[in-house]
Amino acid sequence: MFRNFAHYVSSHPLVIVIIGSILVACLLWGGLYLLLRCLLVYRRFTHAERLKMIEAGQSADVLRMLQQQAKGRRFIAVALALALWIPAIALIGATCTAMTSEGNFATALVAWCSAAVASLGSTICATLVMWRQRAEDASLNAGGTQNGTSPPSS
Repeated sequence: MFRNFAHYVSSHPLVIVIIGSILVACLLWGGLYLLLRCLLVYRRFTHAERLKMIEAGQSADVLRMLQQQAKGRRFIAVALALALWIPAIALIGATCTAMTSEGNFATALVAWCSAAVASLGSTICATLVMWRQRAEDASLNAGGTQNGTSPPSS
């Protein structure tokens, strides 16, 4: 069975690109799952800490400001990783595939199109992450948490 598959793959290099694309997609979905799972655990922990502060009678404004600073740094790191590393890896893979395709234009075209789609997707994800951070910063600043003051009641 594996001998026939190896012969088929060696005679059709496009299969390698398709299998590689499927593996990369699985890795990206797995990474997204782990990221969302980590955020869920972080939110649960933050909620528990906030409840402890409320029970102790402390102000939650200090905790919010510290969380905002830490979250801003984390979102910038994630956005940079999405915007820089995924396209770089995709373009390196496309270059290697194009160089080893031995003049097969279809294989090179599929590799470069896959790299372009991965780069576009990572840029969109990075933009959404930064957009979310900007919206959270604006909502916290509008809520009156600057300088420890509460928002005026109307």
